[in-house]
Amino acid sequence: AAGGPGGPAVHRLRLSLPGAARLPECCGGGGGMVHVHVRAPDAAGRTARLSPYSAHVDLKNRTFDLYVKIYPGGPPDHNGVSGYLGGVAVGEGVHVPEVRVWDWHRESVRAGLVCFGVGASECLGSAADLLGAGAEVRMVYASRHTGDRILLDEFRALLGGHPGRFRIRHCVSRPDEGSG
Repeated sequence: AAGGPGGPAVHRLRLSLPGAARLPECCGGGGGMVHVHVRAPDAAGRTARLSPYSAHVDLKNRTFDLYVKIYPGGPPDHNGVSGYLGGVAVGEGVHVPEVRVWDWHRESVRAGLVCFGVGASECLGSAADLLGAGAEVRMVYASRHTGDRILLDEFRALLGGHPGRFRIRHCVSRPDEGSG
C-alpha cells in the first residue's frame, strides 16, 4: 500500500470472477480497458453507493485487480465505497453490477498518456500494449505526494524494455518535505 504523508493508502484488491461471469466483447479480442462499478451496502441513509474503478482482468486465473485509494470515513460525509472496499474481508463477496470496456487506437505509432493517481494503473496496460506493437509512448504521471505513486517497478520495467520509445515524467503537486 502506498500513500503520501498522512494521506490515504492505495490498496490492490484481487477479486475472483464468478463462474458464470461474462465480460463484454471488445476491441477485436485485444483487451481494452475494463471498468467496473462497485456497489457498497446502503448505509446512513445513503443508497446506490456506486463508484467506478479500472479492473485489471486475468482471464486465465478468473480474477481481476482493483487499485483503490482508501479514503477514511463514509456516509453521510461521502459515498464511502473506497472505505467499504478497504474493510472487505478475504473471501467476502463484493457486488459489481456493471462491467464495461473501452478501447484506444491500437494502430497509433506515437501516443501521449496523462495519468493521475491510481489512474496510472489504467495507463500501464495501455502503454505496454502500444509499446509491444512498436509505438512510442510519452506519459505524464501526476500525484499529489511522492509516496502516492504506484506500480513503479512495472513502469521501470517498461523503461528498461523499451529504451528510447518510452518516456515518463512524474509530476508531484505537493512535494514531501525534503524531497525538493
